[in-house]
Amino acid sequence: MKRLDVADLAAQMVALWGALGSCGVTAPLFFKRSPTVQERQEWGKGIPWVMLLPPQIETDSFATVVACIAGAIKQVLPELEPEIAAVDRALTQDESLKAVLTDYLRERIIRKDGVVREVPLPSGLSPEAVGFVTGTAARLLMRAYAREAAAWFAAGEWRRGICPVCGNYPVFAVLQEEERARHLYCGLCGTSWRFERLACPFCGRQDGQGELLIWEEQPAYRVYLCHECRAYLKAFDAKWGKPEDLLVESFRTLFLDLLALREGYQNPALEWSNLLVEPHSLRSEG
Repeated sequence: MKRLDVADLAAQMVALWGALGSCGVTAPLFFKRSPTVQERQEWGKGIPWVMLLPPQIETDSFATVVACIAGAIKQVLPELEPEIAAVDRALTQDESLKAVLTDYLRERIIRKDGVVREVPLPSGLSPEAVGFVTGTAARLLMRAYAREAAAWFAAGEWRRGICPVCGNYPVFAVLQEEERARHLYCGLCGTSWRFERLACPFCGRQDGQGELLIWEEQPAYRVYLCHECRAYLKAFDAKWGKPEDLLVESFRTLFLDLLALREGYQNPALEWSNLLVEPHSLRSEG
């Protein structure tokens, strides 16, 4: 199996995300009402919106999104096209599989018990390819959901370590130049929210006794290491300029993920933040 170095992988992820920009998502999401007073109170207690008002995802709309994803992958990563095209064809030809994978996508998004059940797949479909497609679709769908959910709360109302919209952990942070505030960023739905500057968003430790690593060659980037829970979080210091799309920044700094992982640290959001699997891991041996 051919291996890519981290720079090549980062470039491919950035290019793929750019190509996915044409996959606009509106149809799969239907909200018939705004949150009730009780739901707003539950949200205030720490329950993210996706648990209270989950998105309604139609199977046909999901298949349309997958077709667009397959087209983007063919454009950017043609070597993966056979595996992804097989998933696209299966969704087109098999209504029962379409329903199964749509339910699987809902579970990945909502994850009420923190566990995602395995879905039996027909022969010929790569589980890694299915995970890659559903993970990418989840990101597109949840960004559309987050745009609607943004009207349900005001900035500063949520000061927890998980995303107020989808409940995922942050994949990136930005240190704002004004007031030196820290804003966390969700790699799944794209929501950003303010959080304590020195606290760990993963375990809640408040004493600021973790470690801060600054990359000398690119001092705008840094990594926070929590020695309590062995988690890490990448960050961008805005005093060095304005960051681009933070998901793109996350892809471009995969070398920092690699460094932290090699030191034994983990980021619970990493599964979502890197489109679930590295593209080269979908390739067959040979």
